Amino acid sequence: MEDKKIAIWGWGKEGISTAKFLQRRGISFTLLNDTDVKVDKSFSNVEDVVIGNKISNVLRHFDIVIKSPGISLYRKEIQLVKRNVVFTSATNLWFEYYAPKYKTIAITGTKGKSTTSSLLTHILRSNGFVVTLAGNIGTPLLDTCDAVCDIYVIELSSYQIADLEYSADINILLNLYPEHLDWHQSIEQYFHDKTKIFRNNENAFNIVNAACISKKLPHNATFNDKDLYAIDDGIYDKRQKIISDSDISLRGVHNYTNICAILLACQCLCLPLNKIKESLITFEPLEYRMHKVATRETITYVCDSISTTPQSTLAAIKTFHNDKLVVILGGQDRGLDWEEFAKELQQCKVHFVINTYETGKKIHTFLQQDGYEQTAYAIDLARAVSFAKKITPRDGVILLSPAAPGYDAFLSFKEKGDVFVKLIDSPS
Repeated sequence: MEDKKIAIWGWGKEGISTAKFLQRRGISFTLLNDTDVKVDKSFSNVEDVVIGNKISNVLRHFDIVIKSPGISLYRKEIQLVKRNVVFTSATNLWFEYYAPKYKTIAITGTKGKSTTSSLLTHILRSNGFVVTLAGNIGTPLLDTCDAVCDIYVIELSSYQIADLEYSADINILLNLYPEHLDWHQSIEQYFHDKTKIFRNNENAFNIVNAACISKKLPHNATFNDKDLYAIDDGIYDKRQKIISDSDISLRGVHNYTNICAILLACQCLCLPLNKIKESLITFEPLEYRMHKVATRETITYVCDSISTTPQSTLAAIKTFHNDKLVVILGGQDRGLDWEEFAKELQQCKVHFVINTYETGKKIHTFLQQDGYEQTAYAIDLARAVSFAKKITPRDGVILLSPAAPGYDAFLSFKEKGDVFVKLIDSPS
């Protein structure tokens, strides 16, 4: 890379992490960013900054462009120059320069990645392994290059896998549903990009949800099949219950199913079942995932703002006694079929659905068209929470579970969750 003309495209966490990586190697670069940006003076290796529409005019002048995950591979300006310009990522750089020193476990899937990655990390650390958790969960891989550990647990999004040229030692696919169609352009392309890591290395050990086998994925072990599966009361292996729901701190069949994948990964590390079970009960759920944040006048408030897919929201709803549940959902529309979601939502028989933002308008319309009466539309989260307080029955639950990203109104799922918590004690 030292003799190449390099650009970093995107100045978020991964872009800044990549800049530090290049700086340590004495490599200069041009920064490309879609919006105005301020660059700290400590980055002395920034040669130039190109903003917005000007990017398409300069892309062809670079040998290598290190692209942030949020920038789609399928943007027109990339397609026009990709034959002559190498587009890569911080994830590729980490796998090339650092991964060979470690045992690596990569976890992907449309929903459940963060919880599963965190739970696996907790189990391994509880049993004496030194583990670094990084990737899509919030810590860029290149920020951890000095880590002293035995194992890397890496959460990977479809954005990070789409142009990934490497594979972990163990790869886990939790599930696969249509998502991120604005980035990937089609359902077929999303499925192809999401599963690319499973085709990158024939020597990797691939653990795949049996429901995804129709995608013709190379796999060494499966779960959610007739042998290893989960139901309401726990996890079964060949019809024999091996873990009871009372042994698990998490709730819901979707979580138990993902634990099946964890069991297979732990088998690869020769970790016995009894040691795994000891750790399952001590795991604390992630802050923005099904997090009980408050109880006010017999009403419980649950923040699940990290649920930005229809499937994860439906799974969250199914963990409650739904006749006393008021769910607040809605966010940015990324082109999914909300009519089907509305039909599945009706089957959950919740007390009331409060719809917000772009997707909320569509969901509310579909519910009304089906004659569903327990629905309303609120223009924003503040109005939604205020209304929820008025209609939630005694001993009920108000659940924020958007089923869509919140970028139309918030910077992140964390900000949306934090605003929700603040609104709990705001005057209605």
